[in-house]
Amino acid sequence: RSGLRHRVRVISNAILNCPFVLSVANHSLLVIATDGAPVVPIEVDSLIIYAGERFDFVLTADRPPGNYLLMVAGLADCDSRFTMARQSAIVSYAGIDETPLQGAGNPAYSDMLAGREALNPFNRAPDANHIDVTSLRTPAGWPPADHLTIDGPVDAKFYLAFDFEVVNNSRYHHPAYYPISAVRKSDGHLYTPQINNVALHMPPAPLLYQFDDVLQSHICNNTDFDPSLETEFKACHHGLRLGVNKTVELVLIDKGFTFDASHPFHLHGHYFRVIGMEKLGKNVSVAEVKRRDSAGLLRRNLDRPVMKDTVIVPDGGYTIGMGLLLLVGDAASWSAGVPANFPRCGSWKGPGPDRRWQQRELRLAETHRLHMTALGLAAAGAVLLAALLSVFLTRRFGLRSNPVQNIETVSEAVSYGSLKAPQLTF
Repeated sequence: RSGLRHRVRVISNAILNCPFVLSVANHSLLVIATDGAPVVPIEVDSLIIYAGERFDFVLTADRPPGNYLLMVAGLADCDSRFTMARQSAIVSYAGIDETPLQGAGNPAYSDMLAGREALNPFNRAPDANHIDVTSLRTPAGWPPADHLTIDGPVDAKFYLAFDFEVVNNSRYHHPAYYPISAVRKSDGHLYTPQINNVALHMPPAPLLYQFDDVLQSHICNNTDFDPSLETEFKACHHGLRLGVNKTVELVLIDKGFTFDASHPFHLHGHYFRVIGMEKLGKNVSVAEVKRRDSAGLLRRNLDRPVMKDTVIVPDGGYTIGMGLLLLVGDAASWSAGVPANFPRCGSWKGPGPDRRWQQRELRLAETHRLHMTALGLAAAGAVLLAALLSVFLTRRFGLRSNPVQNIETVSEAVSYGSLKAPQLTF
């Protein structure tokens, strides 16, 4: 209705690398919240939203009464190189014929990207017309003022670098018989997404309230591995141990060597402050980000930073999140235990009410070891059989066959088959 303000909440439930840009023809968007947390209002021509994000904006019907297009255009894997995904709707003022003009509902993809000021830009450095979320501010009074400004050093800082790594993931590639280096991309060359070169192996029970049902030796992070094994596939219940009531800074790094794609991060049930974000180049190393941080070159805003639960990390760049994490640490530090008769999760197959998860994981590890031993022995047996057949043919018929290629394969296969399964590899 003409002259009224209309609050709109936009939610992206996308599961693909497909952020989208939203705009309304001849209207500005007054953004007032993101992920349910209020921000100091900011007026823009369009906003870009990534998977899992939410934005609230106010649309004021202050233009001449008529029909106007609300336009959505896809970026990244949905841009003009691929699907050119787009959609539109009619914003119709009351009292106006809702029948759109000829062709008005099917604008060109390029027309949907036109605009002056865009919030939350995709994979580019911010400037006067491209405003990233670190420029947003939390209003005074929400939450209480003493939580708005961060003073002093943090209690802990973690650098979390992720990419799609070229490793022989045992779920896809066997290092001896089907290595990733021997497979063309078009034939099933599968990269492995990892954080700090470690893949997540889901625990058999929730760590939050069934911590004792999980083998402690299967909880790890990158500090538990030899740095020289960076190219080896590693998987575990990936976790970071923190103290109680600690202010923690997470520097999320998208190394960007494999794909040109930004990635969203989400924290379940909690807000965090987004205090920094920057695209440094087409790709970036962890060492370079740490070097810049040591030199004071990572930009941080500690004055009423925006509160979010989902944030994008630019490809070849970083995003810095900070928050007060409550009741985080070892189980002994919890102030309250699990309520009596609280439901328990996991498989209930097999005997024993309390330690079955440890038994299950031990069985899985033993099964993995037996499989690897069987594969190694089978390979060794095949090579030995070929060698014996060659000797038999030579002595019986005088035939001269080619010597067995790479007889070292025998010892390699036997050695591989006798290896104990790595404790943290699944």
